[in-house]
Amino acid sequence: MIVFVVDINPKIGAGHFMRCLALAQAAKKQRIDCVFICAENNIQFAEKMLQAEFLLAAYPLPKTERQAGDNLHKVLAKYLAKSAHNFVFLDGYHYAADFKQRLQQSCKQLAATLVQIDDNADCPPYLADYIVNPSVNSQTVPDYSNWLAMDKIIAGDEFRLLRQEFAEQSLVAANKRQGVVITMGGTDPLELTWLVVKACEKSLEKPQPITVVIGQNYPHAEQLKTQINQLPEHINYVYAPENMAALFASAKFVISAAGSAQFELFSMQTPAILLVVADNQVRNTEVAKKQGWVELLDCRDGLPDDELVWLINNMCNGDWLVKYQRILDLQQGLSKPIAKGAENVLVRLCS
Repeated sequence: MIVFVVDINPKIGAGHFMRCLALAQAAKKQRIDCVFICAENNIQFAEKMLQAEFLLAAYPLPKTERQAGDNLHKVLAKYLAKSAHNFVFLDGYHYAADFKQRLQQSCKQLAATLVQIDDNADCPPYLADYIVNPSVNSQTVPDYSNWLAMDKIIAGDEFRLLRQEFAEQSLVAANKRQGVVITMGGTDPLELTWLVVKACEKSLEKPQPITVVIGQNYPHAEQLKTQINQLPEHINYVYAPENMAALFASAKFVISAAGSAQFELFSMQTPAILLVVADNQVRNTEVAKKQGWVELLDCRDGLPDDELVWLINNMCNGDWLVKYQRILDLQQGLSKPIAKGAENVLVRLCS
């Protein structure tokens, strides 16, 4: 049994949930049962994402983190008692130290291996048996040695947590790609989608297809649909698409919130303008920019409209093709395909 302790809501976004979903899909292929556990005030958002594909449970939120951990323990015990080999994954930066300590105790009592998913080694304490860092390469793994032996760190290109659709999607040659895709993630916590659409409309000298992705947990979806319907016909939207991989693979370039989407785009060989909307995204987005296949735009204090317009014009004038070739060159140097990262994590943990 694998349990994922992870939240999803408009404030923290959907990224943590999506990479746990990637692990769950890989586990399902190996006939390993999975359950997602979130705080009760997140359940409505989690239900939309899972669509009954996996079990979902919630724990009540009391006044203190310690009490929250006690409530989680009761839910964990219900599921972990049914299996001899158990893993608990924790993913999220909002969990307090008291909560993590109680979860560590629960895993010891229930004979479960605790795994924490992390990005930057800047959210201690790390009290897990293993740490999975799906965001770095082998040369940029943070130093976790104060918390855990480095041989318990699972990190690098071969451990990217990509959903199954990205492992199955066929790649598309440059001469068959068209248009631009805009996606600000499942919830768009900084309300950037409409601003990006308007910047795109302002930038393009010649109309070309623009597809705007509206996440199913975006709180103002109906308003955004109405706004897009009033734009020229080459600008369209898709709501909660079933296959993001196909959208990414067929686009010349994508304007996206940074985060997990960075690795999905790389796997689809798709250049991007990545909009940094959270502090924990800076480090890995800067690495991608130095590699030469993305442009970075810091939007933590608002969208730099003029700079985005300039970047879009550059992309449309041929820079996307230069970046596309750069991705091909980078992928040539990889020892393993990154689309199998979730499976590789499970193999490593179970070996």
